[in-house]
Amino acid sequence: MLGLTDFRSADVRAFAASVQYFEIVLILIAILATRKFNISRSVSFLLKPANFLPYFLLVLVSVISLLNGALQGLETNLKPLGVVLLILIIDSDRLDPKIYTSLIKIAMVFLILEYLLYYSGAFGEKSHLTRNFGLIRPHGLFLDVQLSSFFICVGLFALGHRVLAGFLSIVMGSLTTTLVIVFLYATSRFNFRFLLIFLPFLLAAYITADLAGTLSADATSKSITYVYLELLTSDYLDLANSSCYVFGCSSNVNTSVEDYIIADVGFFRVAYQYGLIWMVLFLYIVRRYNKRYLIAHLIPLLHYAVTFGALGIVLFLMSLKYVESLEARSGTQSRGAKRSRQPMQGSTKGLSAEPGTA
Repeated sequence: MLGLTDFRSADVRAFAASVQYFEIVLILIAILATRKFNISRSVSFLLKPANFLPYFLLVLVSVISLLNGALQGLETNLKPLGVVLLILIIDSDRLDPKIYTSLIKIAMVFLILEYLLYYSGAFGEKSHLTRNFGLIRPHGLFLDVQLSSFFICVGLFALGHRVLAGFLSIVMGSLTTTLVIVFLYATSRFNFRFLLIFLPFLLAAYITADLAGTLSADATSKSITYVYLELLTSDYLDLANSSCYVFGCSSNVNTSVEDYIIADVGFFRVAYQYGLIWMVLFLYIVRRYNKRYLIAHLIPLLHYAVTFGALGIVLFLMSLKYVESLEARSGTQSRGAKRSRQPMQGSTKGLSAEPGTA
């Protein structure tokens, strides 16, 4: 039987896909079991012409992606079609906010446990966990440091724990997540208290990126900065199967050494799998959600495609749904406060009514 010290990083990565699919099933069970989700409402949602057409086109483009990949002789999968179903389930009805907040709590407990096991010596000296500056990069609940850190930090930020979100984005060693938190901070309301938090965080993020070599343009570093400089000076998109980037190929992009420039950019991975047309249709479907958090979930495409994997897109939609529920609650309170400032009907003295509770 394998012990904690017998796992390698490759073993964890190989195991991650199965774990993530299992977690998707558990999340869907939780969503379908809650009283806030109603199948009949989902069907009614889909039958509306304004909703049916975009989803129909998304399914059609997913089929085209599958056929295109098969014609190209690639090893295809059903991910685009499966993801469309996941999007529909979450997008078509209300989502109980407790499911999202509970998942964040579970992810935090798992994260704390992983830190405790490592620093107590349970993983041994040759731990499968990589380290930056002596700090581990934990795999987290989803066995993926990028997805786990993104979900936890963005979730904490949405819950109002902004300082903790910024701190963890740096400590967990995911600079993509740090960039997302910088964006969320930068698009927040500016005041003196905000600057006291944001400016030190921005400085810490820059220093961390510099020390980690992310900002290096040296070819030996193979950093994301070097990758983008190469993209600007070379014609890497003029490759075989280039139609995959437009129509999709329902296949994973080639991650061989000669193509690592493409494979290192999340946008190309997603375009190769789903197709650019699919991505545009998806953005059209989710356009009604909070634009700030929508952009935050697109930023990882600059490097890692964590928000467009099967589990990643489920968490993507759950996050948007949660923020939507916060906005609805805030809007209700604002309308109630507005009514409370209005004079009571029949009153000539401008007496305030009781706050509404709608």
